[in-house]
Amino acid sequence: ASGHAASQWNARGTTVCDVGIEVSSVQEAIARASHLGSELFNQPLGPGELDIPAIRGLSGSVLHFIDRDNGLDRVWDIEFGANTSESGAGLTRIDHVAQTMSYEDMLSWSLFYTTLFDMNKSPMVDVFDPDGLVRSQVVETSDGALRVTLNGADSHRTLAGSFLADTFGASMQHIALATDDIFESLEKMGISGFETLPISAN
Repeated sequence: ASGHAASQWNARGTTVCDVGIEVSSVQEAIARASHLGSELFNQPLGPGELDIPAIRGLSGSVLHFIDRDNGLDRVWDIEFGANTSESGAGLTRIDHVAQTMSYEDMLSWSLFYTTLFDMNKSPMVDVFDPDGLVRSQVVETSDGALRVTLNGADSHRTLAGSFLADTFGASMQHIALATDDIFESLEKMGISGFETLPISAN
């Protein structure tokens, strides 16, 4: 395989290779990103793939921009053959994504998000890990439609630090999905064969 997804796999293993964000205007978002010094990203298109404008973020990340004015919001139907006939498990949207990085890179990432998008940042908090502290800060839009949790690891002994060491950069550690009834969603997912991660009783 070739392309950005393949290079991310070779460098980091299983990972989120890029992020798509819906904006009011793709052209305005691209223009703002360019003025702020972001490099445009492009690669050869495969069969049936849409030409979705994108930029390079920090640490090798890629952000695609989608709006409703040019048909790019149909990417799920066109590229992935989205099947809307199934009832699903009641998952409604992405609540937030969590991104892990070294603590010294947190300021760069928070500035990246808050200058490129209309986002606010919460006060930084310390999250206790059995092997050290992880500093955490949320950046989000006023309506909460886009929310990113930035986790800064001081030590590779922490769980966040171990993840950072394994993925070689500021990668997405998890994606949180919203539901109106978590227990009903969990039951439906279990029926479909979904296997949950083992959680320690401690």
